[in-house]
Amino acid sequence: MFPLISPPPQVATSQPLLSPSSSSQPTLSPPQPTLSPTQSPLPVDPDFQPENLCVVLPLSPLNLHPMTTRSKNATSALTTSASATLLQPPVKENREYNVPTFDEYVRNGLATSTYGVIMAASFLGMEEVAGGEEFEWLKSNPKIIKAGKMIGRLRNDVVSHEDEQKRGDCASGVECYMKQYDVSEKKAIEEIQKMDVNVWKDINEDCMRPTNAPMLLLQHFVNLVRVTDVAYATDEDSYTIPLGLKDHVALLYIEQVPLYE
Repeated sequence: MFPLISPPPQVATSQPLLSPSSSSQPTLSPPQPTLSPTQSPLPVDPDFQPENLCVVLPLSPLNLHPMTTRSKNATSALTTSASATLLQPPVKENREYNVPTFDEYVRNGLATSTYGVIMAASFLGMEEVAGGEEFEWLKSNPKIIKAGKMIGRLRNDVVSHEDEQKRGDCASGVECYMKQYDVSEKKAIEEIQKMDVNVWKDINEDCMRPTNAPMLLLQHFVNLVRVTDVAYATDEDSYTIPLGLKDHVALLYIEQVPLYE
């Protein structure tokens, strides 16, 4: 995991900052248009950077870590692209609660696992091994990255779908699988768990030499997926209810590691 970095004070405001020579009257932002329920809050043009993304990116540690111009530009571009993908609204899961097929859900849902964004951001500070070729490799969405996204998305669905349905959220992978294959909830969960096991084969395959990326980056990603296994090991969403991770955190940061001669 990465240490929390306080945002630079010059970007932690919702209004334009006033220079010392400016007047005391704040400059009001223009009114924002009201979106209809069917309108997307994000523009269609992929080259356009949404306003909420403009806020996120300056808060990232891109400007705080010493990096070469080439690596910094590559990191910024990839993080922007990955974040924009994450922020895109779902295609099939709309306000009418249409339940897509499981295959459609997986195509839409993998981006919401956040693994692509996390990996892109984690390249910060790894300049010696993460260059232009490695960024292009990650951007190509290789098999190992797809596998990690599926594990993260589906493991979360299995443990949280009941609470989500009680809140009236859109259908998760469990409901989509039940509808497409006309099976019970128990059967759907069993089949999804089998998928999680099988995609580990893809992860292992991409880690076999010769590899398409530095082994250090592959190990980094494998460890990220292992965290998912720990977070959902008790069939609870420890990201949302982190009490289950209390002992793990204590072992990492509080308890002393026993040394034996």
